[in-house]
Amino acid sequence: MRTMVKHSTPTVGRRARGGRRWLAAAALPLALLAQAANADDGTAALPWKRAALQLGVQALTFDSEMALNTSSGNLGTSINLEEVLGLDEDISAYRVGGYWRVWPRHRLDLEYYEINRAGSQAATIDFDFGDIAIGAGAQLDTELNINTLKASYSYSFIQNRRWDVTGGLGLHAMDIGLRLTASGAVVIKDPDGVALETDGAVTDSVDALAPLPVLSAGVAYAFTDRLFLRTRADVFAIEIGNYGGHMFDGILGLDYDVSKHFGIGAALNVVRMGVEAKDDDFRGSLDYNYEAAMIYARLFM
Repeated sequence: MRTMVKHSTPTVGRRARGGRRWLAAAALPLALLAQAANADDGTAALPWKRAALQLGVQALTFDSEMALNTSSGNLGTSINLEEVLGLDEDISAYRVGGYWRVWPRHRLDLEYYEINRAGSQAATIDFDFGDIAIGAGAQLDTELNINTLKASYSYSFIQNRRWDVTGGLGLHAMDIGLRLTASGAVVIKDPDGVALETDGAVTDSVDALAPLPVLSAGVAYAFTDRLFLRTRADVFAIEIGNYGGHMFDGILGLDYDVSKHFGIGAALNVVRMGVEAKDDDFRGSLDYNYEAAMIYARLFM
């Protein structure tokens, strides 16, 4: 890269001031991290609970797309599941989980929730779904059930009376079940693309298990010994053989410990996920995105 030097004192001064601003901006995160590391932890007990069970409800809003390829490998039509299949865009669901600090800095987390959606409407476009060609006007009845189990281990690199900064590894296991019944303007095609006769109603289904390894990072801040702000992000990106995908799962929450053994909280959760696969269980792609607002109660042990 060439560097052009102009013998102009005002220009040099502006660059120097700009460089100082960039240095100050770059130093800010380091300063915050140093503040967390050097925060006074005193001699009192730390506010981080040893173990907890959590039960809550969440209100979710979805925007998801899916393509199911033919049995011969030809690409299917990418369709919006909410618009084309009429799946519920807004639902509520329960969420249960908990954590256990095996040692003060070593923590295990486990969480489970089910997301069940259904839709019934007439197709508004022509599209291919696997080996089925569906025409506009066909009646569509769809069920999509996704059960998620999340397990993780995290280590507290920084832990004192104000901060708990963690990093770790985890697994998001998703059990995906989709069932689509189409009647009316429907044609089944064989692997060579030849149309076959139908009895007017055709059902296709997808059942797949997607175990996704993730890297996680989290920060919790204690305003007091009872009020906490916490954030956590799980990320995943991989391509192995016939599988590939990416995921971001981020959460921001505010917790309040009502007593020694009971607490409440609220959080926002954002999930962005894309998966592609070419096997007998699932041959296609799924983009699965949602935002969730949660409230929950905690029982401390």
